[in-house]
Amino acid sequence: MEEPPTAPLREWYFVGFDDRAIALQVCPPNGIAWEKTIAWERIIQVCFKTGDWMESDEIYLFTDERPESYVIPTEAEGGRALWSEILARQLFDAEMAIQAATTTHELFCSPLQGGQKPEAVRLSSPSQLPDLEGEMLHLEWDQIEADSIIRHRGSIIWQERTGWEVYDRFEEIAAILKQKYGKRLTDLVPTTRSFYALYGDSTRGALRVSTVRQALGQEFREEQRRKRSLDEVNLARIRSYLKDALDCEEEYLYQGEMSNYMRSYASDAADQLNSIFRPDGPFGAEIDCCVEALSDPDRIRNGRSKQLLLQMRENSRPILNALANSADPQLRIFALETADTPTNPTYFSPLGSFDLKQRLLNDPDEKVQIAAISASKQTIDYQAKYLQKSLQDGTENSLVELLRQLLTLLNDASANVRTAAAKALGVWAAHAGEEALDGLLEHEHDPEARKALLMAKAACRQTLE
Repeated sequence: MEEPPTAPLREWYFVGFDDRAIALQVCPPNGIAWEKTIAWERIIQVCFKTGDWMESDEIYLFTDERPESYVIPTEAEGGRALWSEILARQLFDAEMAIQAATTTHELFCSPLQGGQKPEAVRLSSPSQLPDLEGEMLHLEWDQIEADSIIRHRGSIIWQERTGWEVYDRFEEIAAILKQKYGKRLTDLVPTTRSFYALYGDSTRGALRVSTVRQALGQEFREEQRRKRSLDEVNLARIRSYLKDALDCEEEYLYQGEMSNYMRSYASDAADQLNSIFRPDGPFGAEIDCCVEALSDPDRIRNGRSKQLLLQMRENSRPILNALANSADPQLRIFALETADTPTNPTYFSPLGSFDLKQRLLNDPDEKVQIAAISASKQTIDYQAKYLQKSLQDGTENSLVELLRQLLTLLNDASANVRTAAAKALGVWAAHAGEEALDGLLEHEHDPEARKALLMAKAACRQTLE
């Protein structure tokens, strides 16, 4: 069942103003309503972040009352009128506004008002940053008292007063640094002594900072992986290691510093492949090499293909996705069976993702669908308690979506698929109890979905009997 659409901003975010102040009235759906009056004379800086055709532009108002800004979407009721008034009052440079209108996902900031001291100036434009040399830039985020400091190879390239719990400002500064240095900027690393001021008491701070850092290096890493995957020397090494890992039976005595023990050339080759693909996994032509080698029917029959994929662990995921997209149904089934093999004996940790199962539940081949049902049943069985809690709380997640997709297969055109889905759901429902299905029925209004749930209840009773 699709989630209900979010209410438009103009229906719950209201902006008004007069000669003295700006009035904000915000009543978010399922959130806490709030109001704020901002005197024009207290505004010291205005920033403008551009969105795209799906996202609203945003106005950031900084005042001398607090370090944080007030964020006002232009799609709010009265938001565009406020932006026109800001330009009319010359609180934002008109030429900069014209430049911003031609961009998406960029931040533009007006100069500070009121003649603040130089140390109080905030980074608002890439032009405030120095040019730096180097193919790859790792910058450092440090903190001394209330000042955040950006360093490159020990030299300070920016410093401003930020205060405490400044992960929002970390995100804003990282965006401006990215505008200046482009894909060469691969990380903005917080020092240990900056943690307290950066994260504060917020549980969201570390996640926000980690997400920003991951995004900074994504473009550079993908370009490096692309170059690596097109390197014929690298591809030749991969083909050689694949052959050893999949076909070699030889062992040898390894003489270490502390002990001697037997090792196999096949295991060494698997380790070498992992070393080549670390940390982001195979890419492009590398995946094609792996799929070609692993798809050999003899290697699949004797278990060597599956064994290698398990040895490669996280690096095998893009390969499994490629196998799941193969034109050969047998390879799609092989991908499912391998992806659902646990990699840890103490807890459920399969290689495959929910997305792989969900795609193949709708496969045009009946046998693939049945294999996907079996894999989905194992996932639901292992995580039955979590699924039960999600259903009780009304929480939507990938596991609940997987269950809903299984329910739709009770109406599939294939009798074999319907039978497999009914058995899988019947076993789960018998374990969880009919009340679990009753809880779903209570919140489900779609006629076809309700019909599928009632069929699952019937399968539950048959399993119990």
